[in-house]
Amino acid sequence: FPTLYWLTSPLLRTLISKLEISKHHNVPQMEAKLRSSPSYLEQMERAHKSYGRRRWELLTPADQSNIVARGWQSALGEGRGVAGIRLAKERYDCVKCLHAHAAHYLAQVEEWVLAAGAKKKKSKVEGKEEEEEEDGKDKEWTMERMMQECDLDDLNLVGKWTMESVLDMIKKSAESSSTEK
Repeated sequence: FPTLYWLTSPLLRTLISKLEISKHHNVPQMEAKLRSSPSYLEQMERAHKSYGRRRWELLTPADQSNIVARGWQSALGEGRGVAGIRLAKERYDCVKCLHAHAAHYLAQVEEWVLAAGAKKKKSKVEGKEEEEEEDGKDKEWTMERMMQECDLDDLNLVGKWTMESVLDMIKKSAESSSTEK
C-alpha cells in the first residue's frame, strides 16, 4: 500500500522484466510514447487519478480519518498514482515500473469483463439476444479480444502497451518453437 495490484504470474513477471531491460519497450521508451500525444497524457492522468481514488476508497472511514489527522493524505490519496507515483506538477508521463502498470491494466480489464458479463446476464434475463459469431456461438473471451474491446476512459495505457508487447513476445516464441520442429 500504495501499490494496489501485483503480478503473481512468474511468467508475466519474467517477460515484463525482459521488456524493462530491452531497447524498445523499456520505461524511458514508454515515457517518450506518453509524451508523444496529449491524448495519451490525458488518459494517463485519468488512470493515475482513478488509481489514487480507488486506493482511498478501499480504506475504512476510520482509517481515512486517521490518515487525515496524521497529515498522510497526500501519500495515499489522488496525489499518488499507479504504484504510489507522485503526481507533482501534473507530470503524467512518469512510469515507475512496467510491472505495476501491467497489473493495474489487467485489473481494469478484469473489472470491465466482469461488468460486461453482468450486463450480458441481465440481457439474457430480459430476453435480449446474445452477441454471437456467424456460426451462432457466443464470442470467446480471449485476452486479445478483451484488450481490444475494453474501452475504459481511465485505462492504463502503459499497462496496455506492456501487455501488447508481452503477447507479441509469446506469439514470436510460439512461432519460433513451431518452426524448429
